[in-house]
This record gives sequence, structure tokens and C-alpha cells, in this order.
Amino acid sequence: RTRTDGTQYFISALEGKNDGGLTTFGPLVLGSILRGENVSKVAPSLAAYFNEAEGVFLDGPAADLCEYWYMMNVNALAFGIIRTHFADSPEWKSKMRRSADRLIQMAHQLHYDFNDQGYDFKKEAAFTHQDIYRQPDTIGGYAYVMLFAWEVLRDAKYCVEQHFPGKEHDIR
Repeated sequence: RTRTDGTQYFISALEGKNDGGLTTFGPLVLGSILRGENVSKVAPSLAAYFNEAEGVFLDGPAADLCEYWYMMNVNALAFGIIRTHFADSPEWKSKMRRSADRLIQMAHQLHYDFNDQGYDFKKEAAFTHQDIYRQPDTIGGYAYVMLFAWEVLRDAKYCVEQHFPGKEHDIR
């Protein structure tokens, strides 16, 4: 489907009409890349999922809150697309760096406690609508996204934790 601004999106259900988010669009783009297709024409569509104001990839255009699982999933998808197709682009590497840095900032603010449903970037606070939606296992997705950022950007801040004195870890 096409938005009014000309960017494309993919619906998440056959009966659906709304944007399925980067969760549905990302796998299509990444799959096309892995099949050897040039996906440069969808760059504006991918960019629609980067929230410029908050400096992070989120699951929907203009989104400012996201469940943790989706947040780590869409960043892993975006980083994979950047790594495999846009790695030579300073613009895309900048988006990746900004997103990884924003996730670090969020994780530090939360003291790495992801035992909530998600994060509201406008309020700079975690949220939980019901206890059954808590997502403490997000820490694994966060670690994966940081490893991905390190692999592409080669900045030690993505693989060395310096914010807990006496508990520094280096995965290199």
C-alpha cells in the first residue's frame, strides 16, 4: 500500500487496511535484499519508521511509544537492512547510531529493568497497561541490538558497559 506522502507500507493481515509497522515491512525489505534485489527505492519508506524527534526506529510512522519486544525487533530489522544494503551510506549509519544511542539512554534510565510493557518516548517513561504484558526478557533483544550496532559501527560503547563501576563487561 502507499501512504499519502508516497511512502509504502505493508498491512499485517489480509483483512487489514492499516500499516503493519516495520514489523511487517522490514522482513519484506530484508528478504528482497537477501534475494539480491536493489531496495534503494524503498529507502524513504524505511525512513518513515525512524522517529527523528526521538532519534530511534519505532514500529509505526510518527510513533512515540512502543512495546519493548517490537522496539528491539524493529531496530534489529532496521539495523539488518542498513548492514546489508545501506552500510556505505553516512545518512543510514547516522540513523543507526542515533537509534542505538537512544536505546542506551533509555536502558540507562530504566537501570536495565525492562519489566514493563514498553516505553513512551514523549513522557520518557515506561508503561504497562496490564501485568500480563510485561516484557523482562527484552534485555536479550537489547543485547542483540547492541551487538548488531557494534558489528556495523565498531564503537566500543555498544559492547562495553561503563556505567556500573566494578562491573564492566567486554564482549569483544
